[in-house]
Amino acid sequence: LERRIDLGPESTEELAALKFRLANVAAEHLNEAERSLELYREVLMLVPEHDGAREKLESFLDQEGLGVHAATILEPIYEMQGQWQPLIRALEVLAAGTPDPQRQLELLEKVGTVQSTQLDDQGAAFDAFGRALGVMPESEQTLERLELLAGEQSRYPDLVKLLEELAAESTEPMLSRALYLRAAQLHDTQIGDVDAAVRAYSQILESDPGDAEVLDALDALYRRTERWRDLLGVM
Repeated sequence: LERRIDLGPESTEELAALKFRLANVAAEHLNEAERSLELYREVLMLVPEHDGAREKLESFLDQEGLGVHAATILEPIYEMQGQWQPLIRALEVLAAGTPDPQRQLELLEKVGTVQSTQLDDQGAAFDAFGRALGVMPESEQTLERLELLAGEQSRYPDLVKLLEELAAESTEPMLSRALYLRAAQLHDTQIGDVDAAVRAYSQILESDPGDAEVLDALDALYRRTERWRDLLGVM
């Protein structure tokens, strides 16, 4: 097979067929999984619609150590062909296999974008962006997209629950403060739960009782809701 490939087949289809046969031999009889993956990639570069090579690569997706390699090959092919569900599967494998938080964030956001724009599954998109925020809670862009989706789906309670969980888990005081602050604002302005807003603000005051921005927010909240005894405490 290698000799026939080196001689240069007459057509692209014949070359792809030879490489596919060689890949099968490498995978099934020589225990050369990495080599077979590369050969399947070459087959798809020659004939992108080669179902056999794609199916063989898909069989590697769940294998530890090989899934990421297979997903890397399949991702652009799925995207080019508009195969959205398989693309999401490949992106999920890539996200699970990368140790880089920034890369994981990008992959999960891409999952959310595909769910939202191509599959029109806004619930799944919200969940994907939620997982992305869990990877990098400081990402303002991700939070903005989540807030937009929460507004469209009336899922503000889910969003503030996530924000409060991330705030409680964070070991960075400024990040924890920012998350509790946003949760409190959403409790107040979007959900209308004054008590929950107060609890979120109080989490910040436990660390810094003199936080001027939080005290001002509580002052305005208590005046607006005529909770005068609580206002006295702030004063």
